[in-house]
Amino acid sequence: MRNYETTFILNPQADDATLDQQIKNVLELITTSGGNIIREERMGTRRLAYPIQGLTQGHYASIIFKAPASTLPVLDRHYRLEEPIIRHLTIVFEGDPVALTESSRSATASFFEKEERARAERMAARGDDDRGFSRPPRRHYDRPANPPAQAEPTRDKERPASSGSDDQL
Repeated sequence: MRNYETTFILNPQADDATLDQQIKNVLELITTSGGNIIREERMGTRRLAYPIQGLTQGHYASIIFKAPASTLPVLDRHYRLEEPIIRHLTIVFEGDPVALTESSRSATASFFEKEERARAERMAARGDDDRGFSRPPRRHYDRPANPPAQAEPTRDKERPASSGSDDQL
């Protein structure tokens, strides 16, 4: 049996009971497949790097467990079938699970808190709202109804037609 880490993102629009039940279902699936839970971490709702299924936030959960390799396809199938789970990733955990202490958890949490605080300060200093624009985008109705007419380009005086002799060149 090897150590694995699985991280998944749940739809934040679901109620707390649904979120808890989904996490419990994953834990139960691992234990019934012959695995042992080493650590479970609920990271809470975080902003996504890019929209997924129209969502900009997700509820993150991470589990470190020891299980046989036959557990992974069962776990993957569960992730794909459950609608509230919008993304998932399971990898081999190569670190020492015993070394994961409360201090490392609090360091991770404080890192995210510092990032959020710094982002909020940057936005407040620029005077931007959450969209990241200094002004709202222009709409078609913001444009003038009659754009100013452009002047036609000036042409050089046209040459008079030649009289038939080409020796003037």
